[in-house]
Amino acid sequence: MTLVAASPSAQAAQPQPSATSSVAPKMSNCPGGMSSFGDSNVVIWACADGSSDGDESQALFTIESLYGPMTTFMGHTPLPDSGGKAGGGDTRIDIYLMNDGASLTREGFKDQLGADLGHAPGDNTQGTASSAYILIQRSLLRTPLRFNSVMAHEFFHVLEDVYNDADSCTDYWFTEAAATWAEWYFVPDDAPTDVFPWLVTFQESPGNSLFTPGTRTPYSDFMWAMYMQQEHGAASIASAWKAMSGLSGCAALNGAVDAQVSFAANFNHFAVENFDNMLPDFQTGVKAWPVCSVCQHYQDLAPLTGSPPPFPLLSPSTSAYQIVPGTSYPWKVTVSGVSLPQLSAEYDDISVVAGSSVEFDFSHLSNPSDLDVNLIAGDNDPGNGSWRVMPVTGTDEKVCVAADGAQFGDFLVVLDNHDAGAPAQITGSYTVTARSTCALSLAGNLSVNSSSSGGGIKITTKATMRVKLKSSAQGWQSFPPSTGSYSGTYKQTGPADCPGGTYVIAATGSGKMKLGDLGLSAYQQPYSTAPQVGAPVLLGELADGTYVSPCDDHPTSDPLTAGYQCPVTQPSSLYGDLQGSYSGDDSAVVFNCTATPFQLSGSTYNTTVTGTLTATGLFPCGLWQPDFCSLPGEVTKPHPASS
Repeated sequence: MTLVAASPSAQAAQPQPSATSSVAPKMSNCPGGMSSFGDSNVVIWACADGSSDGDESQALFTIESLYGPMTTFMGHTPLPDSGGKAGGGDTRIDIYLMNDGASLTREGFKDQLGADLGHAPGDNTQGTASSAYILIQRSLLRTPLRFNSVMAHEFFHVLEDVYNDADSCTDYWFTEAAATWAEWYFVPDDAPTDVFPWLVTFQESPGNSLFTPGTRTPYSDFMWAMYMQQEHGAASIASAWKAMSGLSGCAALNGAVDAQVSFAANFNHFAVENFDNMLPDFQTGVKAWPVCSVCQHYQDLAPLTGSPPPFPLLSPSTSAYQIVPGTSYPWKVTVSGVSLPQLSAEYDDISVVAGSSVEFDFSHLSNPSDLDVNLIAGDNDPGNGSWRVMPVTGTDEKVCVAADGAQFGDFLVVLDNHDAGAPAQITGSYTVTARSTCALSLAGNLSVNSSSSGGGIKITTKATMRVKLKSSAQGWQSFPPSTGSYSGTYKQTGPADCPGGTYVIAATGSGKMKLGDLGLSAYQQPYSTAPQVGAPVLLGELADGTYVSPCDDHPTSDPLTAGYQCPVTQPSSLYGDLQGSYSGDDSAVVFNCTATPFQLSGSTYNTTVTGTLTATGLFPCGLWQPDFCSLPGEVTKPHPASS
């Protein structure tokens, strides 16, 4: 096992020494031979020179301070090494302080650190277990914290080998992942120098598999060990190694890790937590953790002793996309080229500049049984600009940002492949669609009756509309077969242009509704806000009518209108809005309104509106207004009563 400096580097497999050699270990460039200093457990070796005694003493002090806590943690002392002349003279664990450029030949195997900080070659193999000895850069003694950290890493390898040397799985990822975690756990003060830089490489390549990290190197995968500690305590790392005893092959070794913290059940939480950053509130700008009922933070973990250095706030590599209103409706972006090997993740930031609703469709991604999707989402809700974590169940998710009173939203899409068995790649694309409304269409019948009288003028109108509306870039738009019929009379006695007479304008007709015939405001604001139809409804546009007047010179171009105000509180003008309400589950707009007669400018007005417009493709949930649906981390609660 090898410890390299904290920078991206591939790990080379270390050959096993030969136990048949009878030649004593020899260090190159060491004309005076090696000197040693030890206790009952370990022996420190160094090239004999003027400073070797002090270096050996310092190194022994370090390993003695680690030996007790680490062997207690792992539940075992190291296996005896091969002993004899070739094995350093006895079965204690040998630790070699290597001068720059020096090599060590032991039991027929020549090892040289080069740019690496330490090695722990196996020794005295016993089935799937072995002993080991340690090579460590002597120059690290000039920076004691780094020396202590590297020593903890390499000695952890020695203790791993007690249970399984992992030689049956080439470059086994958890060997280095766990030993790097051990540096943080046993020598936390050095973590900013020799552990946290591996977090950078982990976050730069979240799409690499945990099992086969490739160019990311397995040191970076200490993050899974951090997660194991968080979910089941530090002892779960030791338990994983104990469970590997006697096992052979990558699948079996990975199964021992999985038995402590299940990949299938936890990798999605791991992927979300690795976003690991606070986000600014849309209203206040103050950064805070996203709301999440199951999330924890690495910043809260504690090492064996002492206070940990601050864990870095570092987000993974993320691709950015933006949805803006364009020529094609609905507004859409496609995220293509998804390619997730087992135990990997992808992060995409989707910014929705305008729109009342957002829909995610993940149905075009392969191997859905291995796929997890979480949204880290926020919008400019006037009362709550925070972010939240939303697990996606199934292959789609719909969010009505308008339900929060918001005009835009931002969604971090976290995809992961939790497969830990036979490798199964997740590939394909997904789409994100924004619309101006929180439903796709509305259909139903609507009746409007209205009348007014006063000053010798009486107007009555009736209209029945078969309404079909679809979401459009401008809101609701009528489309065939939206039709309407109407009838109405306008009767006036004694007009100035027809003295002593009475004239009547009467009209009946039917026809297709036009875009402006029904100005509906619904599913574009919080569900606690009453939906409205803009009045007047221009019924005269539905069809031509027949006009009758006793005076030839009377104009016949006055349109008949219906709709005034319903209900009426304090009218500020002749025409107001027809107010309805949402049904109990928000799946329909219901108009059942008889206005209290009111007077304005000497005339009395009455309006009655009835009918139901049923929604299809409803988006029932906002981020903060769940309303008849349950979002993780929030208590389901109904919205305030419509008024």
